[in-house]
Amino acid sequence: RRHICHICSKRFNRPSSLRIHVNTHTGATPYQCPWPDCGRYFNVNSNMRRHYRNHTNNTMDTTSAAHMSQPDS
Repeated sequence: RRHICHICSKRFNRPSSLRIHVNTHTGATPYQCPWPDCGRYFNVNSNMRRHYRNHTNNTMDTTSAAHMSQPDS
């Protein structure tokens, strides 16, 4: 557990987990719902995917989820 949040000192096993966690402090919302004209953004990819299922009323396959969940660069 060597990845430590510089804001709250919470520790993470992976650097990717720390990056996602930092969004809670900064308010960053890099994950956009891919549904046409939805326009909602989320700070955690899994929250976006859960929201997206409200549009489709089913689960999204992981290939589509990975493709549609890349944050904007």
